[in-house]
Amino acid sequence: MAYPPAGSDHLVATTSRALIRHATAAAAGDPAGVHALRRRLRQLRVLLTLLAPPLPTDQRRRLLVAFKALADAAGPVRDCDVLAAAVVRYQDHLPPRLRRHLRAVHALLAANRRTAVITLQTLLDSAGYHDLCDDLTRLGPRALVATELWPLARKLRRAARRALRRPTTRRLHRLRIRTKMLRYALDAVDQPTHRRLRRRLKRLEELLGKHHDSTNQVVWMHAGTGQLPTTSTEAAGALAVLFARRARRLARRIRAAALPLTRSGCWRCVRS
Repeated sequence: MAYPPAGSDHLVATTSRALIRHATAAAAGDPAGVHALRRRLRQLRVLLTLLAPPLPTDQRRRLLVAFKALADAAGPVRDCDVLAAAVVRYQDHLPPRLRRHLRAVHALLAANRRTAVITLQTLLDSAGYHDLCDDLTRLGPRALVATELWPLARKLRRAARRALRRPTTRRLHRLRIRTKMLRYALDAVDQPTHRRLRRRLKRLEELLGKHHDSTNQVVWMHAGTGQLPTTSTEAAGALAVLFARRARRLARRIRAAALPLTRSGCWRCVRS
């Protein structure tokens, strides 16, 4: 069954132009531009599965490889931004004797971000990125077909069941990816019958994203102690404890939000 959402023929072209615009902002180191670039990459990846007629296999594979390279370059910049904001947010929970030693943590994060931005800029200046822009420009108007929604939903339901059975970091990350893919697909076809499911997925995605950030922040704090002066390692360890505590709280909320996705009734609007 194919839905004819308003403007769907031009959605791929519009998203492609937005990606190129956000890439320009990201190359300048703008945090909002980096975040928007990653979001547009995810949206385009999902849209490629909904195109009618589908792209040739070679062309689709070439685009996906280019998307992954760009996402891998933008990811470390975004991670530094999120972690820096978390340090600022949670530093007030530390005693004053530890708080004053966070200056080295901020300096290390700033240095890591500068390195990551240079890597991203190098990629955006490469011939591969310009080839990607040309490929996206040549896609042109294409219709979207909603018959691919149920396979995405089935993968999400399977990921939810596995994550609830044994909520490892890897399984929760897989659930997060599946949730994003289906939500972007539902946003693309834009049907009134999907509104409740879209709200549920958006809430789950927010919780999973915060949990993913918290677990990454714990890892960074432990791994970064080797690059910090001795006086700052205790402060970094105290922050890691706070981030781990937040991750445990979020895991409990994720379980409550994901449980309805394991039930068949949740998916009637996608299967009909």
